[in-house]
Amino acid sequence: MMKIIFFKMLEKIVKHFSKANIVYYDYNKIAKEIAGFNIPTWRGSSIANGRLFFSYFLPSFDHLLYLDSDTIVHSSLNSLKTYNNTICMVKDEMPKNHWQNLDSSLQQYCNS
Repeated sequence: MMKIIFFKMLEKIVKHFSKANIVYYDYNKIAKEIAGFNIPTWRGSSIANGRLFFSYFLPSFDHLLYLDSDTIVHSSLNSLKTYNNTICMVKDEMPKNHWQNLDSSLQQYCNS
């Protein structure tokens, strides 16, 4: 029930933006395929790995900008229109003990 309320709130917000639309994809349709890559899960969930496989969901796009929901953009992103390289992840600059508190087996951590 909470999921339905969230989707309805999101759709209400998006109506205020004339060029925006929402498309829902079923992650479960590719979850087994992702599991075949043997990528470690994060806290028992593979959903964080899903963003690495956007091409399975969105094969018709030439470019894609993924921003985490906690990302704050404080200036224009227009310069990205001419950026022709791929960025997959960045090495996290948090102190090692911080991310090892999340998972003690981690030797390094890259934020996707």
